[in-house]
Amino acid sequence: MNKTYDRWFLLITFFLLGLGALMIYSSTAVVSPAMSKKDITQFFYFKRHLFTMLLGFAAMFAAYRLRPETLNKITLPLLIFSFLLLVLVFVPGMGISAGGAKRWLRLWPSTFQPSELVKLSMVIFLAKYMSAYNYRTDSFASFIKPIAIMAVFQVIFLKQPDFGAAISLGIITLAMLFFSGMKLRYLLSMAVFALPVAV
Repeated sequence: MNKTYDRWFLLITFFLLGLGALMIYSSTAVVSPAMSKKDITQFFYFKRHLFTMLLGFAAMFAAYRLRPETLNKITLPLLIFSFLLLVLVFVPGMGISAGGAKRWLRLWPSTFQPSELVKLSMVIFLAKYMSAYNYRTDSFASFIKPIAIMAVFQVIFLKQPDFGAAISLGIITLAMLFFSGMKLRYLLSMAVFALPVAV
């Protein structure tokens, strides 16, 4: 399968990444030496940002090289993997607590928020689910399965707590169901049910 890419889009992406790295350095180079920790230097946050950028480049290249058939096969394992990472934030020594919430995992020398992988995994899962031959937009049974999976993730989000992730996952799921042609009454019933929980 031949793959092409938008050259201008790629150039703009690199420009924004470079600009972001420059802003990270300029905003932390003066602050870092003032830190009490001995291992903090003026390049500490800049290096950590570069490490995160490298991970992003690796993920981008892997996604670019990924064949649709392969993506179809790893959909369920990816969903399970993202669920396990989400649970790991509650494990002492692995999860990071900040402001009374546990949303991050230690990923030396940076951190990782599993909720972001959950959103991506859910989008891929929904795309595969909706393309299945037995998916029917007029069937309540076809509506229940993705809603149940979404609810499992949202319960964990609320336990962390991370209300923003719970709301965004709900919007992503309902939007994809809506644009797939799912009956509006099913979506409205879900919204009415979720409103008291959100409040």
